[in-house]
Amino acid sequence: HFGLKPDVIVTDLDGNRGALQRLIEDGAIAIVHAHGDNMDLVRQTVPTLPPVLGSTQVEPTDRVFLWGGFTDGDRACYVTAEYEPSMILLAGMDFGNYVGRWSKPDGRGVHPAVETKREKLRIGEGLLRGLIASSDIKFTRL
Repeated sequence: HFGLKPDVIVTDLDGNRGALQRLIEDGAIAIVHAHGDNMDLVRQTVPTLPPVLGSTQVEPTDRVFLWGGFTDGDRACYVTAEYEPSMILLAGMDFGNYVGRWSKPDGRGVHPAVETKREKLRIGEGLLRGLIASSDIKFTRL
């Protein structure tokens, strides 16, 4: 939207898959994480994409990596922190009670988060706070 192109995308595939495909084809590296709610989607979608990296919350393998994090946003911060940047800019990260339009494949509207989603967001926020507290990286929120 603003002429910006991501270098890396961390996703559990709940967003716009056409946009993801285009961004990967344009050179972005995609890191896809599977979890209990999206296994069918991962099996269906990943084979249709250009090569992607996998991430996990359990034991890593030679093709699936463990960086840390739980949600897309905090996991992206953990991936980025591995490269020891001086700053990580947190743009559009919201651990509140609503799910925004960018987190849904139809890209429409803002929806109240169900209790399980709110719990996932609390976990992600706690992990991100831990990363911020244990790191020399400057984190800035927009």
